Amino acid sequence: MSSYVIITDSSADLPISMIEQYGIEVAQLSVTLEGEQPRPNNEVDPKYLYNALRDKRGAKTAAANAGTFTEVFEKYLAAGTDVLYL
Repeated sequence: MSSYVIITDSSADLPISMIEQYGIEVAQLSVTLEGEQPRPNNEVDPKYLYNALRDKRGAKTAAANAGTFTEVFEKYLAAGTDVLYL
C-alpha cells in the first residue's frame, strides 16, 4: 500500500485539531484586510473575516493561485507520495 497525503485549501474551514490529527496539507487562499495580508501564512479567524466583510472594511479573498498548488503538490509527488485532493 502506498502512502498518501490529503490536500485541501483553506476554504474547507477544517479545525486545526483535524488538520493535525490527519496530517492534512492546506493550501492557503489569499486574504487581504484593509490592503494588507493579516499574517505571514495568510490565515485569518473566520469570524473576524466575515465581520470585516459585513462592515465593508476592505476585506478581499481570492482562490489559491496555480503557483501555490504547484508548490504544494510537487513536494509530495516528487517524493512518490499519492495525493488525495478535496
